[in-house]
Amino acid sequence: MSTIFIESDDVLFNQLKDKVDNFYREHPNIRKPLSRCGTFPDTLNEILGRLEGKLAPTFLFVDPCGVSGASFETIRAVMANEKCEAFIFFNIDGVRRIAGLSALSPVLVELMGSEERAITLHDKLRTINNVREREEIILFEYRRAVAEDMGANYIIPFRVEHEEQRKASHYLIHATKHSLGFSIMKDVMWRRGHGEDLPGGLELKQKSRTNFIPMFDTHAEIKEEILDALKVGQVRVSVFYQEWTMRPTDMRCEAAYRQALLELEADDKIEVLSKDGKNVICVDARPKRKDKPTLAKDYYVRLKN
Repeated sequence: MSTIFIESDDVLFNQLKDKVDNFYREHPNIRKPLSRCGTFPDTLNEILGRLEGKLAPTFLFVDPCGVSGASFETIRAVMANEKCEAFIFFNIDGVRRIAGLSALSPVLVELMGSEERAITLHDKLRTINNVREREEIILFEYRRAVAEDMGANYIIPFRVEHEEQRKASHYLIHATKHSLGFSIMKDVMWRRGHGEDLPGGLELKQKSRTNFIPMFDTHAEIKEEILDALKVGQVRVSVFYQEWTMRPTDMRCEAAYRQALLELEADDKIEVLSKDGKNVICVDARPKRKDKPTLAKDYYVRLKN
């Protein structure tokens, strides 16, 4: 694996390079990391130019200080290559401020990838005062731009709340063209989130733990969807763990479906069948992990009675 670090500030670049070089000295078996002093767009476009369209599979982490610098065009240039993914620090708090200015900001144009998209977002936000609605519109328009202009139909927004305010500070947005990368990254992000004093989810709530309406599907909705799917007959568990989690609009991971299925079983709404789909296997007959019931992907489930 090759790693490249880009930083435009001279002082921060020297600190970064020292850290990276020290890490390399302690881990000499890895490839020597490259550090480049320059802006994100200029440096990355120079690298892409030298490679002439032969970019290796890449995980691009875009972490600007504020909003400026997260060049949509540069991200798109990377995503135009095969097997490339982007992980973007999206400063929605900063976008709110910039989009609220009376005149259209060039920073907003750079972020959205075109003046037309920036104007659309700017005009929509000027008619809405509700913080939640403004957040949803910003996120919707940016995700739409990424999907349409980069062809990345699998997009995960991970919401991070302010430590001192009950609103979003920023999002970590993962974009990929591949359903497997989408499913894997969603699982990783889900395990890092928590809300309503419970672990799991695509948000990190810090200031508020109550009276917050999630932007994504609730657990109750997961259960209803599962029960509807089982009306036609028994279904292999792997359908929920793998096929459903790879749907572009599904913001839930394998762990969420496992928990929902186990809760439905505990409520006597579904029952678990053996791996050949013939015999009922009760929860006590299945392996446990840390004294908690498990549900492997090879089992089947069906509605009870």
